Amino acid sequence: MSTRADPNRRRLTVGLDPGRSQQAEGSGASSGGAEDDDQTLNAMLEAYGKAAISIGAKHCPKEQKEFSEKGVEVFATESKKESVRGREEEEAAFYEMVRDFPFIDAIAFKCHKGKKPEAPNQDSFSVVVVEGEFALYCVFDGHGPLGHFASEMARVEVVAQFFRRHKVQGQSVEEALREAFLATQLKAESFSCANGDFSMSGTTCTVVYHDMVQQKLHIAHAGDSRAVIGLLDHGKVTCEDATKDHKPENPEEKKYIEQHGGRVVFDGFYNHRVFSSDAPCPGLNMSRALGDVYGHKNAGLRADPDIKEFDIRDCKKKGSANAKLLLVLCTDGVWEFVDNGEALCFFEDPEALGKKLEELTNESFQRWMKDSDNEVSDDITGVAVIL
Repeated sequence: MSTRADPNRRRLTVGLDPGRSQQAEGSGASSGGAEDDDQTLNAMLEAYGKAAISIGAKHCPKEQKEFSEKGVEVFATESKKESVRGREEEEAAFYEMVRDFPFIDAIAFKCHKGKKPEAPNQDSFSVVVVEGEFALYCVFDGHGPLGHFASEMARVEVVAQFFRRHKVQGQSVEEALREAFLATQLKAESFSCANGDFSMSGTTCTVVYHDMVQQKLHIAHAGDSRAVIGLLDHGKVTCEDATKDHKPENPEEKKYIEQHGGRVVFDGFYNHRVFSSDAPCPGLNMSRALGDVYGHKNAGLRADPDIKEFDIRDCKKKGSANAKLLLVLCTDGVWEFVDNGEALCFFEDPEALGKKLEELTNESFQRWMKDSDNEVSDDITGVAVIL
């Protein structure tokens, strides 16, 4: 059996023959749709009784032009809704509202479609901010035939599950994050729509809980959408890796895969990939993800996140009194060709954060084009926050 990736897609997440991984296009799901989850999350935020806003990426058709940006949807609780009414640009409305909130100096996000003509943009992101209390920053990288549905489902489900467990039921941050990931996996296993299910589709998930009261960050992730923390101090930036990619060649990850029915094989190009013991699938170049039901049941994939805690005050003590803390979350469309330190160098000047993030994502896209002779690029998503 062949376990080599197609040369034209050798760097992408799924290493199967493109003819077997055509991206299904559809408008919604017959069960577990993201639209219903959005309404659930919005209702919980409204009932919480705090001024809150959220923004998330919307589904886009596969015909969308390469490197074009995904649309967004904004929600605001009653106390903030006047800021949204009458505005045509929801992104502008979100930026206007977040400027009124403490503990966040600036925020920016980009979600670009890669050069994959057969697929819609499968990346997604979300930001939720509750005034003076907490924020959630999240990125998701879908893969497989229904990867766009997987990332859209996780975009709202993980946040809603976390909110319910931590803010309503009183679980600790770490416990609520872990259970939110696992509950989302259970929902993925029951997902179905007109185009299929999540047997061979899934998503990465990286979530940062910003506790504004305790001045802490809790970072949870499954997959290879990476988070990096930087200290901006008088035009210089120092880097602290916040997450470690879940790659199957990592000894601990490989051991788990092999103990749970899977195997790890080098694809002959750039990636080690996960396969079941008796079939050339799922072919993922990561060891953890949400969805990917076949891989979870037959190849040792898992959904439980690694979680790290950072004290914002301790991080800032490493610099001068005027130092600022920078948080950058990106899908592997950025990290494939840009390392952590280089990425943070784009933000040495903290002004015009959105412009700097655009420069980073554009540079990543150009490197994909150069590497593939202008044939293919992954989707590229980033969220940057100055705390």
